Amino acid sequence: MDWTRALLRSDVIELPGFAGPVITARGVPWIRFGPESADAAALNTNSIASRIRMRTVVILAAACTIAAFTLGGLIQSYFGSNALEQRRTATLPAWNVVRVDSDSVTVKVDATTRPLRIELGKTLPNGELLLQTDSVRRIYRTPTASVLVREDVN
Repeated sequence: MDWTRALLRSDVIELPGFAGPVITARGVPWIRFGPESADAAALNTNSIASRIRMRTVVILAAACTIAAFTLGGLIQSYFGSNALEQRRTATLPAWNVVRVDSDSVTVKVDATTRPLRIELGKTLPNGELLLQTDSVRRIYRTPTASVLVREDVN
């Protein structure tokens, strides 16, 4: 009965062919009739839609923030390591080994400085460790390379 009244938007329903006393019954509490019920339902619907929209915006903002931080970190790690390598190689002085002894090498740094003697176990100007020398074959070894030193033609 309440459903019929809700569909017809009326408080009174007359059914032809039925006689008898008028019976008043209480309806289902969540179904309301009249103009105030339409406003309440519309407000409730708008309120739910508003909450859903707000949650969607918050979730999208959080996802965009996470994506931006991730992308920024990747870009920074790529260009940061590249820039570090460029800085390291750009600041290295020009140097070369001019002589190999049994326990050291003689290094000339730049053209204006006097030669330096670097002993086994010490670091070369490029930061590598001098591990071994062979004065007869004019070879020195670092953790990453074995280098043959040619005689200086000058």
